[in-house]
Amino acid sequence: MAAPRLSEIGKIIVKKNPWGGGNAYYFARRSFPPGATPAHLVSYTEKFTAAARSCKAAITGLPKGREKVEALRGCIGNAMRR
Repeated sequence: MAAPRLSEIGKIIVKKNPWGGGNAYYFARRSFPPGATPAHLVSYTEKFTAAARSCKAAITGLPKGREKVEALRGCIGNAMRR
């Protein structure tokens, strides 16, 4: 991937490299403007929102942290497969 140009300064974001370990950060181009839903994902928006709301209610008793995040992701994934 080529480095973003200075003329694209408004479209540059900082990402953490998941394989870099430590403080490995890099610059990347923003794929979509913040708050915008890409056209190819619009058909999933309503179903995802409904799944997220129902799953949030289902995991209310779990403590904060990794366990809660994994439970939420799993619940949403199962709901989206249906």
